[in-house]
Amino acid sequence: MLASHCATAGGHATTARAARETTDARFVRTASLVCIALIALAVCAMAYQIGATDSHAAAQRCATIGDDAARLACYDALTAPPQPAKGAPVPVLGRWHHP
Repeated sequence: MLASHCATAGGHATTARAARETTDARFVRTASLVCIALIALAVCAMAYQIGATDSHAAAQRCATIGDDAARLACYDALTAPPQPAKGAPVPVLGRWHHP
Protein backbone atom coordinates (compact mmCIF):
# COMPACT_ATOMS: atom_id res chain seq x y z
CA MET A 1 0.00 0.00 0.00
CA LEU A 2 2.76 2.43 0.92
CA ALA A 3 4.63 1.65 -2.29
CA SER A 4 1.58 2.34 -4.44
CA HIS A 5 0.94 5.61 -2.57
CA CYS A 6 4.54 6.78 -3.15
CA ALA A 7 4.32 5.87 -6.83
CA THR A 8 1.09 7.83 -7.16
CA ALA A 9 2.50 10.85 -5.30
CA GLY A 10 5.58 10.81 -7.50
CA GLY A 11 3.39 10.71 -10.58
CA HIS A 12 1.48 13.80 -9.44
CA ALA A 13 4.72 15.64 -8.72
CA THR A 14 6.00 14.82 -12.20
CA THR A 15 2.75 16.01 -13.76
CA ALA A 16 2.78 19.23 -11.72
CA ARG A 17 6.42 19.88 -12.66
CA ALA A 18 5.66 19.31 -16.34
CA ALA A 19 2.68 21.68 -16.13
CA ARG A 20 4.82 24.30 -14.39
CA GLU A 21 7.56 23.96 -17.04
CA THR A 22 4.94 24.31 -19.78
CA THR A 23 3.56 27.43 -18.10
CA ASP A 24 7.08 28.86 -17.70
CA ALA A 25 7.87 28.20 -21.36
CA ARG A 26 4.60 29.85 -22.40
CA PHE A 27 5.42 32.89 -20.25
CA VAL A 28 8.90 33.21 -21.75
CA ARG A 29 7.51 32.89 -25.27
CA THR A 30 4.82 35.52 -24.60
CA ALA A 31 7.32 37.89 -22.98
CA SER A 32 9.67 37.46 -25.95
CA LEU A 33 6.88 38.25 -28.43
CA VAL A 34 5.91 41.35 -26.46
CA CYS A 35 9.53 42.56 -26.47
CA ILE A 36 9.84 41.97 -30.22
CA ALA A 37 6.58 43.84 -30.82
CA LEU A 38 7.77 46.80 -28.72
CA ILE A 39 11.08 46.93 -30.58
CA ALA A 40 9.25 46.86 -33.93
CA LEU A 41 6.94 49.65 -32.74
CA ALA A 42 9.94 51.76 -31.68
CA VAL A 43 11.62 51.26 -35.07
CA CYS A 44 8.42 52.29 -36.88
CA ALA A 45 8.05 55.36 -34.67
CA MET A 46 11.64 56.43 -35.40
CA ALA A 47 11.16 55.93 -39.14
CA TYR A 48 7.95 57.98 -39.03
CA GLN A 49 9.70 60.75 -37.11
CA ILE A 50 12.50 60.89 -39.67
CA GLY A 51 9.96 61.25 -42.49
CA ALA A 52 8.02 63.92 -40.60
CA THR A 53 11.21 65.89 -39.99
CA ASP A 54 12.10 65.79 -43.69
CA SER A 55 8.67 67.01 -44.81
CA HIS A 56 8.65 69.73 -42.15
CA ALA A 57 12.06 70.99 -43.31
CA ALA A 58 10.87 70.99 -46.92
CA ALA A 59 7.76 73.00 -45.96
CA GLN A 60 9.96 75.49 -44.13
CA ARG A 61 12.09 75.89 -47.27
CA CYS A 62 8.93 76.62 -49.29
CA ALA A 63 7.84 79.21 -46.73
CA THR A 64 11.04 81.21 -47.27
CA ILE A 65 10.38 81.71 -51.01
CA GLY A 66 9.32 85.31 -51.66
CA ASP A 67 7.73 84.90 -55.10
CA ASP A 68 4.10 83.75 -54.75
CA ALA A 69 4.08 81.55 -57.87
CA ALA A 70 7.39 79.90 -56.97
CA ARG A 71 6.26 79.32 -53.36
CA LEU A 72 3.01 77.74 -54.59
CA ALA A 73 4.96 75.54 -57.02
CA CYS A 74 7.19 74.46 -54.13
CA TYR A 75 4.19 73.45 -52.00
CA ASP A 76 2.58 71.72 -55.00
CA ALA A 77 5.76 69.69 -55.51
CA LEU A 78 5.58 68.54 -51.87
CA THR A 79 2.05 67.19 -52.26
CA ALA A 80 2.30 65.81 -55.80
CA PRO A 81 1.96 62.04 -56.11
CA PRO A 82 5.19 60.28 -57.02
CA GLN A 83 5.73 59.56 -60.69
CA PRO A 84 5.93 55.89 -61.67
CA ALA A 85 9.36 54.56 -62.50
CA LYS A 86 10.37 54.40 -66.14
CA GLY A 87 8.93 51.24 -67.66
CA ALA A 88 6.45 50.67 -64.80
CA PRO A 89 2.84 49.77 -65.72
CA VAL A 90 0.51 52.77 -65.89
CA PRO A 91 -2.43 52.80 -63.42
CA VAL A 92 -5.84 52.99 -65.12
CA LEU A 93 -8.83 54.05 -62.96
CA GLY A 94 -7.14 52.87 -59.79
CA ARG A 95 -6.15 49.52 -61.29
CA TRP A 96 -2.89 48.50 -62.85
CA HIS A 97 -3.11 47.91 -66.57
CA HIS A 98 -0.54 45.57 -68.05
CA PRO A 99 -0.11 46.04 -71.80
